[in-house]
Amino acid sequence: MKIFNVNLLFLATIIGLVLACEKSGVEILSNDTLLRGQEDSNNLAGKKGGMRSIPFKAKFYTTRKYDVTIGTCDEAPYLDYNYQVGEGTGTHLGKFTTEIFFCGSGFDYKNGEGVFVAANGDELYFLVPSPGEIGHVVPLPYVDPLYEFQFQDPFTFIGGTGRFEGASGGGYTDSYVDLFVDGDPTQFIPEHRTDHVLTGTIILPNKRK
Repeated sequence: MKIFNVNLLFLATIIGLVLACEKSGVEILSNDTLLRGQEDSNNLAGKKGGMRSIPFKAKFYTTRKYDVTIGTCDEAPYLDYNYQVGEGTGTHLGKFTTEIFFCGSGFDYKNGEGVFVAANGDELYFLVPSPGEIGHVVPLPYVDPLYEFQFQDPFTFIGGTGRFEGASGGGYTDSYVDLFVDGDPTQFIPEHRTDHVLTGTIILPNKRK
């Protein structure tokens, strides 16, 4: 019985070592495979249509408007409807106009939808913040002569028209809000201005020949 127990312990040790080696080997191989697979996938996508990733950056402003409603806010406590319009310039867009609406609760917001409209009419649709996220407008950590608040939240592209058909990808906002006159919280600017810089990546289907 003692010999049997010793043999059983030895066998269990060998099995444990084999499994540990296999696990280590799998982890190393998976990293290598991932890199090679990604390269092969990109090459294949280039040959068969596939997708391509393009750096994206847009600089623009928006102002709040109260006379238009293009969505609804019915998820408590995010019931404050906010609709904004603006314009700017962006890579792959050139000069564009934009419309954005979202639902707020205090200085938090969610369920935002937006569109960039290029000069030729092509549209690029996005969600801000990204699905499942809550955006946060926070006071600046320093004194600024123009802005009082900022938000840096994820956004997601969800398609478009023309050259943006089938678009995906996304990135982050870097936005600054001029909410009060001369920083005085008792003097609210109803149609306040927000200056935005959005950076990220657009993923587009390659055109098939």
